Amino acid sequence: MEANYNDIQARIGIYSERVDAWFSARFNNLNCSEYGIKSRCMYWNSPILHMDGTRNYWYTTNINEIQELIYDRNDDSLDYENYRLLVTLVDYLPISNSPNNTGVFN
Repeated sequence: MEANYNDIQARIGIYSERVDAWFSARFNNLNCSEYGIKSRCMYWNSPILHMDGTRNYWYTTNINEIQELIYDRNDDSLDYENYRLLVTLVDYLPISNSPNNTGVFN
């Protein structure tokens, strides 16, 4: 799955849940009110998988604000019954310091 070169203005920009594939979300402009990227993919007997979310423009360069716009395994509770199946982490560095030239607008 690839979600690259998009201009997204939404509550949640890119939401991958139970995707059983390699995926990336790069070079996007993410102007989102709740999450720019939300990843809750579940895999049986898998090591931690890293979603390539680098080179996105988040409409901020403040790393703390960007971290708040990302939801991945680190945001789920250890008490969640399927926590051990949630194995995706979003790698977001390096970020883009200015908007990307994108091809898809929504």
